[in-house]
Amino acid sequence: MGFSSFNGARGSDSDALAEGKRVGADLILVFDPKYTGTRSGAIPLTTPATETTQYSGTATAYGSGGSVTAYETGTATTYGSRTTYVPFHVDRYDFLAVYLFKEHYHTGLLLSPLTDAQRQTLGSNAGGYVYGVVDGSPAFFADVLAGDIVTAIDGLPMIMTNDSAATTYLQTHYGRPVTFTIFRHGAYLTKTFVPLK
Repeated sequence: MGFSSFNGARGSDSDALAEGKRVGADLILVFDPKYTGTRSGAIPLTTPATETTQYSGTATAYGSGGSVTAYETGTATTYGSRTTYVPFHVDRYDFLAVYLFKEHYHTGLLLSPLTDAQRQTLGSNAGGYVYGVVDGSPAFFADVLAGDIVTAIDGLPMIMTNDSAATTYLQTHYGRPVTFTIFRHGAYLTKTFVPLK
């Protein structure tokens, strides 16, 4: 189905299991994390800062009537910010989880698109190369062999630019006999079997 691979801080297996459940995996392989080093640095943290100062003063005035002294006190506030650097250390690991699911083989045929040489041999673009047959599948019991080329299904040419057309056709014929036209060693033969749902 796929895999997840990344380098990061140590997590838990439960995260990988939750992701596997989310994507519908039947089996999840979680490998032991491999330590790759520690990353260190500092994060700047800026906070508001205010500073209040108090002041006082005196003044003396002289005149014809004598002198007078005035006293004054007060506060002044300065607004600004202060930056503090907070150090960090993070241990990093390579993580790998593989997500597997059980393939449900309707026919048991494992097909790939034709190569140019196979198209030349057939004289046609229609066909899918059988690169494997699942043991115990309908195709296995019908004696379809790896190396065969499926050229048609129920007489309809099989074009393997992608197998969606063949898959769609088979999905509407589950439980009913379907005839596969096969090219093997220079000769055409037919194999009829029932695709499984």
